[in-house]
Amino acid sequence: MRLLVVDDDYRVLEMLLACLEDEGFEVMLAASATDAMARELDVPPDVLVTDLDLGEGSNGIDLASEARRRWPDLRVVYMSGQPWPKGVVPVGGNETFLPKPFKVSALVRGVHSVTGGSA
Repeated sequence: MRLLVVDDDYRVLEMLLACLEDEGFEVMLAASATDAMARELDVPPDVLVTDLDLGEGSNGIDLASEARRRWPDLRVVYMSGQPWPKGVVPVGGNETFLPKPFKVSALVRGVHSVTGGSA
């Protein structure tokens, strides 16, 4: 399964890369929404794993919306050290939210929950 992981903290990206590859995922990294959407991918990601707060520019919710225009079947796992924003409604079973800090096992469960457990 292909994951596009987006976070503006390089330490978080490095940790998630190592942990998710150990779990058997193919992982692509981006440090911003702009970087993520600038990727020309031969095969689209199955799941976008994104922080809500990506620093300057687009946030994770905006990124997910833009990414879904490009890849309509994309599933999304949001992560944040802040609570889920009031007034923002997730897209049913296609999205989930993980509060930071979380264990890698919780992220793996989140990925499987939005993909229906498919590999």
